[in-house]
Amino acid sequence: MFRSVAIAVIVTISLLPPSQAQQRQILNSDRQGDYYSGSIKLANGSKTLIPYWTARIQTSKLNCRVEPGASKLVLMQFKPGEVIPADPGTDKSGEAIVRDTQGSPWLRVKMLDNQGIARSSCFVRANKQYIEPSNKQI
Repeated sequence: MFRSVAIAVIVTISLLPPSQAQQRQILNSDRQGDYYSGSIKLANGSKTLIPYWTARIQTSKLNCRVEPGASKLVLMQFKPGEVIPADPGTDKSGEAIVRDTQGSPWLRVKMLDNQGIARSSCFVRANKQYIEPSNKQI
């Protein structure tokens, strides 16, 4: 009986996607819940963008704004649990998280049209109160 339990545990662990294990080990928020990077470091030392996040809000909707900042115009909203595609932008850093004038981090999000093509970007607050890394895809 003990042997079959041990085998089941090994199989369960091996089924976890490597990206999920890496995100949980490396990507952390600070004490206030803020994420300051939208990338994870791989075993070979390179960085890769976390392509999808999930709206973590429990009620209402998550505002996505024209620019980073709580007072900026809202362009669209995400429902609780909705998958949010990160946008690394066009700068050389490839970083999807940028800071507003107050220093707070915001995730740059791809705004997709009806065909699923990214046409522009908007920004959601990069805090675990609002978003979290996701293995889900659109």
